[in-house]
Amino acid sequence: MSFPLYTTLSKNVPDKKLSPMRQRKIVKKIHQWGKNDTHAFELIYALIKCHYLECDKNDGLNIPYNGVIKDDYLQFNVTKLPNKLQHILYNFVMKHDEQKNFINNDGSKNISVLEASESRLSELGYH
Repeated sequence: MSFPLYTTLSKNVPDKKLSPMRQRKIVKKIHQWGKNDTHAFELIYALIKCHYLECDKNDGLNIPYNGVIKDDYLQFNVTKLPNKLQHILYNFVMKHDEQKNFINNDGSKNISVLEASESRLSELGYH
């Protein structure tokens, strides 16, 4: 499975537990975005699912890493995710937050690397 965003974010990530401060930062940023940032939530799930398929060699039919459906959305416990995946998600959250805050001088938003990746995913049939 080829997912360029996953490939990029997973390069050189350590296989050690993410610090509790960084784990909390992931949760805090996601809560700040709110449920309206479906773009980010879809990419987060795609990263989780990709890691699950790449590293755990599972059939892909189950919700990975004991995720649960709550109020029509998936919920995961960051502390129970594999170490490398925690780092991948931290890298994504920080980059996405940075891109959300980036605005051109003329007031228009720059297309982010993440939005470009989503466009490429659509071309490949991922929705």
